[in-house]
Amino acid sequence: MRSITDAKTKFNALVSEAQAGQTAHIVSGANVVAHLVPATARIIDDAYVLTSMLQALVQREVDWIVKDCKKNGGELYSAGGIMGRVLGWAWRTDAALFMQIVSDYTVRLAAGIGRPVRADEIRALIRQSLREALTDGEIATADAHLARNWDEWMMSDVR
Repeated sequence: MRSITDAKTKFNALVSEAQAGQTAHIVSGANVVAHLVPATARIIDDAYVLTSMLQALVQREVDWIVKDCKKNGGELYSAGGIMGRVLGWAWRTDAALFMQIVSDYTVRLAAGIGRPVRADEIRALIRQSLREALTDGEIATADAHLARNWDEWMMSDVR
């Protein structure tokens, strides 16, 4: 991690590192504000491709949790580590995308278990899974954002 000041003064070195395959994280205070990545970095800049990939992942993870729920007498325990890593990435990059993924996940989960999913249930699942990717402070902030925006993003049939 490099401060903005350090990144400015060592920009040529950072570019050389990127050419050698290294990613630089540029921070302001405690927040990452930019990345300098190699030209071969896997960046998805096609919204349709990203949406398709996320929908497939969400469905796969919902299928897993539905099976797990049936084995555990209807109890929901975690959205899973992969889901947590994806949600953590989304939270750090785009809060609206984070909410879109949670909304899609919630709708698919409700359909899979055959009943509405309460906000407190989904928030508990999401908090647990976010441990794979975020700090406790980031989880608390993401959870508060989810609570504030729940009604705006969730369809009435999943509440």
